[in-house]
Amino acid sequence: MREKIKGIAKFVAFAVCVVLLIHWIDRTVVAKYMYDHMEPQTLTYEGFYNMKKDSVDVLILGTSQAASGLNPQDLYDTRQIRAYNLASSAQQVWLSYYWLKEALKYQKPSAVIFECNYLFEDRNFKGAARKSLDYMRWGPTKAEAVRTSVERDTTQQESMISYVFPFIRFHERWMEMNEWDFNWAEYSNEPSLLKGFWFYDWHETNDKYELFAEKSADPNDDALKEVSMADFEKIYELCRDNGIQLIMVKTPYHLFTKACHNEVAAWAEKNAVPFIDFNSEEVFREIGFNYHAEDINSVQEFNAHVNYSGARKMSIYLADFIADNHYAESTYDEQWENSKAFNDAMYHNFELTGTDELEEYLGMLGEDRYTVIITVRKAQSRLLSDRAVKRLCELGLDETLCLEMQENCGSNYLAIIDRGKVFREVLSEKDLDYLDSIRRGMVRLRTALYGSETSGWGSIAFDDSEKMKGNDGLNIVVYDNDRRCVIDSVNFAIESSEAAITR
Repeated sequence: MREKIKGIAKFVAFAVCVVLLIHWIDRTVVAKYMYDHMEPQTLTYEGFYNMKKDSVDVLILGTSQAASGLNPQDLYDTRQIRAYNLASSAQQVWLSYYWLKEALKYQKPSAVIFECNYLFEDRNFKGAARKSLDYMRWGPTKAEAVRTSVERDTTQQESMISYVFPFIRFHERWMEMNEWDFNWAEYSNEPSLLKGFWFYDWHETNDKYELFAEKSADPNDDALKEVSMADFEKIYELCRDNGIQLIMVKTPYHLFTKACHNEVAAWAEKNAVPFIDFNSEEVFREIGFNYHAEDINSVQEFNAHVNYSGARKMSIYLADFIADNHYAESTYDEQWENSKAFNDAMYHNFELTGTDELEEYLGMLGEDRYTVIITVRKAQSRLLSDRAVKRLCELGLDETLCLEMQENCGSNYLAIIDRGKVFREVLSEKDLDYLDSIRRGMVRLRTALYGSETSGWGSIAFDDSEKMKGNDGLNIVVYDNDRRCVIDSVNFAIESSEAAITR
């Protein structure tokens, strides 16, 4: 009998070890979407489970247009509305339903904001379900969601087993894995600093953006889709049964027509659901939205997203709307107080990447989280203003070297400022070539300046990825240690007093 018990104990111990090993492999090889991505979905869902129970008063659901358009931190900073954004890329309505169902196990929101773009879409997009469901905890809700995903897959490539054991799908990722893959325990127990918001930080001018056409060329594009509406009815009923105020929202989108607006508005009026359309002239004028320049991230044939600026304007408007209508109460919460600095820092990044004037740009580089590389190759004319040199010195660089660099076109200049401290500063007539590392050796950095008075080349490379924008002029590369990626790389043509910028 004793031998039998020992045998059972050994088998149980072995089985536990196998399960733990499979779990570790799954967590390691599954694709990660962190702050070095435009769409940090991993942090969205990992972070949600780490929020204090019953501390979220507003949930946001929908596609990437919602994820990049509605910032919970801005809602909190405006009216102390405690919101969390559970939207994801190409999130079909049925996925929104299951995430709402899952979220209600942990939170008791008083309001749900639903971005209604996919009420006009009934296709299942490859990979969208996986990105949304990979980080949902296993239980009856996820099992039901996975079955739905498999049933609705027209490609017949989905399988239940590949959700249970994700390493089956990602077994070829070994060659592309990075530190995010191996340090998943570092962030798996922390709330999302942006509460699910995605900071789209491009700055584009969209002169051809046409807002709110009467109708689409194909009438079917303006019709609510039957399958999606059936799924949305489930969301509506789930909110109704739990005493949750449903709010429908449409973010700016050039394919959303007045006919689409009328379809949603009719349903919303019939069911006594508020509907805010940021495409309508009344609303976008009230919030000061600029559809042609500062507030749109990109406009593509079948897609459009707002940037950080546009998201802030819409989020402030929504905060006032929710608070003024008492759909959620203003509540002080350290979870949002503690993440305010990160949101402000990411907005500073956004403003930096939209700055084109040299002196102003240099004045924005003094952030402790930045690693900044500055190079000027010899033989380049240097019409640097005295104010620009002053800005360089304010970053901690040597005034004597900066002044000499300003005057001496026969010398190469290299400066590396790491987290507010000058890591390397060299002015030399010789070629320069340095191999360094930042973030405690996690990132390799190579800086090089070669050539004669008439020709040459330079390099600023992070882990063998070249970031220098041009061999001539003043090159600056900015690495954000909090995001763990290069956020900007610019070249200023300092041979001219205008110092035109290239990104």
